[in-house]
Amino acid sequence: SAIASNLSAGIYSVTVTDNCSNTAVATVTISPKLITVTVTPSSSTICAGTSIILTAGGAATGSTPFCQGSYVWSNGASGSSNTVNPSANTIFTVTGTNACGASANASATITVYPLPVFNIVGSTGLCSGQTSTLSVSTTFNNYLWSTGATSQTITISSAGTYSVTVTDANGCTKTASVIVNVTPSSANYNANCCSETPSLFNPGGTYTVLNNVTINNSAQF
Repeated sequence: SAIASNLSAGIYSVTVTDNCSNTAVATVTISPKLITVTVTPSSSTICAGTSIILTAGGAATGSTPFCQGSYVWSNGASGSSNTVNPSANTIFTVTGTNACGASANASATITVYPLPVFNIVGSTGLCSGQTSTLSVSTTFNNYLWSTGATSQTITISSAGTYSVTVTDANGCTKTASVIVNVTPSSANYNANCCSETPSLFNPGGTYTVLNNVTINNSAQF
């Protein structure tokens, strides 16, 4: 036939012969149709420890499965969707190839912000009736304590676990917590809270000198 149609990419040659048996050969190269591959990240900036989805497109030549093309990513993944969790700034590249063999590349740069670094400072061992100020050691944009407070510092007097979630300028968050212990005072003297003075309940009783401290043998502590 003098006409060839529906040819895929490749090199083709044709030989023609005239009435006198003379022949001639012609060659033609058919190149794959150029395609434009794209990659779209769900976010181009993330906080450390966060996953994002990269979506590739452009390799499809039709709606049937055969025409969808294929995608191979620089991190070894395949398919049009790629979930990644980079720990540092990373460039992800995808190569898309359509059903005709045409291929193209596309890339996306993902910026990774580090998580906030801080400590909770303040006294975590209290005597009954005392208070303590707990404070975030570094200044951030936002604070949310387990008490509901939104300031950098809080004042507490009860035992328990106190946590705070901070948010930095990049929108990254981190939570830290401390345990506060409160030693209850006895009726008269708390041996663990030595700021109190022993009370003598029987001033008429017998006294003994111990380490230069005179106490009543019948006193209650």
